[in-house]
Amino acid sequence: MQFSFDKSAYFVIVFLLINFSSKAQDYKDYYRYIDSAEYFIRDNNIKKVNECYCSAFNSNKGFPNDYTNAIIYSYKEKNALDYKLVEKGFIDGLDYKNLVSSLKLNNVIYSKKELKKSYRKFKLRKEVGSSRIILMLIPDQIHRRLISKKMSKVDSITSVKLIELLKKKPEYFNRFKTGNLGSELIGILMIHSGWNNLESIQESLYDLTKRGLINRNVLASIIERSSIVNGAVFELDSLTNKIVCYDNQKMILCASFYPNISWFYGEKTDHIKKVIYLPPLHPNLSLEKINELRRYLFLSDLSLKYKSKGNILTTKEEYCKFK
Repeated sequence: MQFSFDKSAYFVIVFLLINFSSKAQDYKDYYRYIDSAEYFIRDNNIKKVNECYCSAFNSNKGFPNDYTNAIIYSYKEKNALDYKLVEKGFIDGLDYKNLVSSLKLNNVIYSKKELKKSYRKFKLRKEVGSSRIILMLIPDQIHRRLISKKMSKVDSITSVKLIELLKKKPEYFNRFKTGNLGSELIGILMIHSGWNNLESIQESLYDLTKRGLINRNVLASIIERSSIVNGAVFELDSLTNKIVCYDNQKMILCASFYPNISWFYGEKTDHIKKVIYLPPLHPNLSLEKINELRRYLFLSDLSLKYKSKGNILTTKEEYCKFK
């Protein structure tokens, strides 16, 4: 398939040249830098990867997974672990065990003594325990694994608890107060609750994402899961600046429905050819409409994804043929 895109949509170089003089109040620019870093990772341009991560962390407090990637690619360029970057990661919630596991996986040489000392000194002191979230997660996991027939009912109950928790205990939706584990667990609960149950608080979820208190993966995953599983179609209403959902445009793609925003769900990896087959766009959605919603969700335009090395946009026939 041949596609042409407006070069102005290709923003990577622009972001590398912007110099932020003060801390941003939201994470729009942070996410753009992260997307640029991930683009250059696929392109194996280590220097540019590290420039993007540096700009991201200068604009806002980073997310743990981004710090992990930045630490590893900094090591690849300098052949030495950047302990200052590690310290910054610990301050912002990077988990010691997760970092060590990634360092070992990527053959990064480090001082166990120095790393532990740094973690004890700089680790994020969370203010909210995870026990309440875990208690909510137990029935969620039991019904997903053992009693799937009642899953929708459990998701509905969970969403009511989440909405009530957001009103009375908003600190549970702040990764700097719950720590990385608590934030990830409550993110899982929100994703499982689904769009139909959480649509009423979409503005709150947007605000939490914009401020970097929850990961953008949460809202994007809620949208895409609803598209693929339920066949929903989403657009951004330019007048209200809210996401609207249509249930009357369901279209089958192979064994499921079409994705909406081309967010990870639905991608197929060919491990032999080392490429990722991207699903075709929903027939009722234009590229412009999809990009409009993606930008609202703090995602890059699809042009960047299509230009990324190893990504192949497929037709419906090509996509369904690959198992």
